[in-house]
Amino acid sequence: MATSVTYDTNGVFTGPDAVAGSLINDGSIITMVNQAAVTVNSPTNISLGDVIVTPPASGTAMFAGDTLTLTILESNPTLGNGLTQAMNVTGTITSVSDTLDLKFAPTTIVIGNETYQLASDYLLVAPNTNAGSTSIQASLVSRVGATIPEPSIAGMFLTGMLGCLGGFWFTRKRKV
Repeated sequence: MATSVTYDTNGVFTGPDAVAGSLINDGSIITMVNQAAVTVNSPTNISLGDVIVTPPASGTAMFAGDTLTLTILESNPTLGNGLTQAMNVTGTITSVSDTLDLKFAPTTIVIGNETYQLASDYLLVAPNTNAGSTSIQASLVSRVGATIPEPSIAGMFLTGMLGCLGGFWFTRKRKV
């Protein structure tokens, strides 16, 4: 059973290279393009936004100690109060040679009945590939509508088991 989920994201960079919402180092710029509000049917794969890398004029920029805090804001479904629910996940950006790496921990975010599963590691693409844009993807699964046995089923099962045990006991006693 599909569940309709409405969400959007907000990414904020912090660290020694953070300047006005971006990361800037030796002329290289890393920015976050947030995911605007979108409604999807769960389960599905989703985008949480894009990280854009702009190259330096020359040389290689080295990023260290910088983080991206990604907030997922879920406006539907609500827990009955009509308020938007939100959770954060933090990723660390590191440079290894000429490669930029974004690692998230934890990779599982639960908001209400929805579970968002991110990859743990995103290699940010080079500026000459896809215009430097790396999409942060996740899978979305909703637990709404999951089959949960009612307590009465357990009672019926227990009654049946007691009946079987009673019949076994009665049959055994008659044979003795």
